[in-house]
Amino acid sequence: MVSPRRTFRLMPAILLCASATAQHIAVHADEARLSTRVSFLAGFTRRAEVRIEYGTSPWRPAHEAEVKAKKPQLFRLGTGFWTTLDAGIELTAGEKKIPASLWYLGLQRLGEGRFGLALLHPTKVRPLGATAGSTATLKPDLVVPLQLEHNPTAHPELRITLRPDSKKPNGIVLAVCWGSHRLSVALEATLALDKTVDPAFRMPLERELTTTASGLKYRELEPGVGPLPAAGSRFTTNYTLWLTSGKKIDTSIGRGPFQFKDGVIPGWLEGIKLMKPGAKFLFVIPPELAYGDRHTGPIPAGSTLVFWVHLLRVDPK
Repeated sequence: MVSPRRTFRLMPAILLCASATAQHIAVHADEARLSTRVSFLAGFTRRAEVRIEYGTSPWRPAHEAEVKAKKPQLFRLGTGFWTTLDAGIELTAGEKKIPASLWYLGLQRLGEGRFGLALLHPTKVRPLGATAGSTATLKPDLVVPLQLEHNPTAHPELRITLRPDSKKPNGIVLAVCWGSHRLSVALEATLALDKTVDPAFRMPLERELTTTASGLKYRELEPGVGPLPAAGSRFTTNYTLWLTSGKKIDTSIGRGPFQFKDGVIPGWLEGIKLMKPGAKFLFVIPPELAYGDRHTGPIPAGSTLVFWVHLLRVDPK
């Protein structure tokens, strides 16, 4: 399902006066925002929607020089607030993985006539106070190469679209059309999360593990993308739990991803904060960071727990 639509945001004028000092707040009234989205209707155990929201801007003749320039540079994409990509499902572009998350989007010039879609995670940008217009000091978390083509129909204003890819059942084509140029990339959604293969158990060797000050041991199986989670984030994960004997105790695979913000054992909460979106880790959690000397369901008292964890999504508070 594809649903492009226009949305509006009204930000009122505010003037705050304290004694003789006036504090002025910038006004952005009736700021028009366009949106485009694709929804997958089957094969998922959670929301499967990809949405882009942006402020359009007119094409100017001076922009042609930027297309032909060679120096690498990060540009804003659209006007007003950051152009945002809300990926409710993990995406891939060739060998590049885009974890399910909210991303700020920019345009990265890679060389003459070569551009990439720049993805920046809000948790890294917000503490800097960087607006969409202040990109000079920012470094993208991920850059996805774009294909540049001549557009026979000129677009006087920026237009970003998401469309199903007729060549792939789970494919999306993201296109940026502006002036006589069209930048595009083929994306593929990770379908059927409920069919994720349950990992096989293997107790890691001591030399394969990193130990934290608290006694948590972990091993990075696959790296993630973007910054580490900020305090107060909400996490969406898949996991499998074993005892050190290899006995499987629990798994989210086949049942659906596990979402949480807090309320989990200390070793889990510490470990998840070491992971970037999309990462896969193995945790070896000693009893003092798990259930201690309590007998909890099928878990005997004093048990060391072994978790395989896939961090699917991080939502900032």
